[in-house]
Amino acid sequence: MLFLWLDVEQRLAELRQINRSRKKVESMTPVSNDPQSLTGATNYFTILGVHQWAWKKGHEAFEKAKQHWPITTPWIDYADEVSLVLGIDATTWRKMYDQVEHGFKILPPDTYVIQRGQSLYPRLLQTLPDAPEFLFMRGQVWLAQQPIISVVGTRQPSDDGIRKAQALATLLGQYHMVIASGLARGIDRAAHEAALDNQTPTIAVIGTPVTKTYPKEHQRLQSMIADRGLIISPFHPAAPIHRWNFPKRNAVMSGISLATVVVEARETSGALIQADYALRQGRLVFVPQSAVENTALQWPRRYVNEKGAQSFRRIDELMRGLNNVRVLPVQQKESDEETRIY
Repeated sequence: MLFLWLDVEQRLAELRQINRSRKKVESMTPVSNDPQSLTGATNYFTILGVHQWAWKKGHEAFEKAKQHWPITTPWIDYADEVSLVLGIDATTWRKMYDQVEHGFKILPPDTYVIQRGQSLYPRLLQTLPDAPEFLFMRGQVWLAQQPIISVVGTRQPSDDGIRKAQALATLLGQYHMVIASGLARGIDRAAHEAALDNQTPTIAVIGTPVTKTYPKEHQRLQSMIADRGLIISPFHPAAPIHRWNFPKRNAVMSGISLATVVVEARETSGALIQADYALRQGRLVFVPQSAVENTALQWPRRYVNEKGAQSFRRIDELMRGLNNVRVLPVQQKESDEETRIY
């Protein structure tokens, strides 16, 4: 595993502390957006916008600008200087700044802009060098500090795949896991709905701004999750929706999670992009044993035999996999038949 032993011990201690203080967190006065943080976010996303929302290039420009002006002051006041230092047109800068400011004004009232380093930023994601500078979090923000398992898979699942996703989300909820998925059709939807049906907290990490929904038919589901769970997006409301948003979404989702479970996927499924991110991030990846034994598929054996993923048939096998790296304590649960999924 890529986890350093001391890091794992520290994370386990943190998770235990989080669970002990969960009721206290839930009863706290609702958080509010820090004005200085919003100013910094406006500066940051303006720079991203003038760089065509290219994350790497925009972030590098942001780091360069930070050497000249405090992040907590509006950089629109230094538009001419910023344009000179960064080599961008001042008029373009001012126009983008206005668009970004407007985007913050149209955020739903229960949306929080959380900067990396703040206490509400997801702790596991915080450990990654390429974690987003800001996250938009709508709903129960404390859920991002709980033990999270991602349940992902194909957008065109079989009936059996849907059943397995529902069963997995239900059983993980009994182990007090928060279910994360990507609000996509198919396996994602099945996992979210099963969690909601069983009063299990669920997080949707989306590839659009929180002000938009993709696919559009999931608007009601997204609203339900915002009300009873949590929506997380790294994308500002002014950001366009591109296909490359979704791998970025996958990296965030795997980054906030202890593990990713790929329920059902084809050889070119986007769920495997998340599996790859998870493994690079030092997270666990679980694959159903039934998929490993399916001779029509090559990816399950490749991930288990070559990449370090783990196979499982029963929920307690999955939980033991977590326990083997001392991420979570194993709890005794139901009988063999009640916990068998695959």
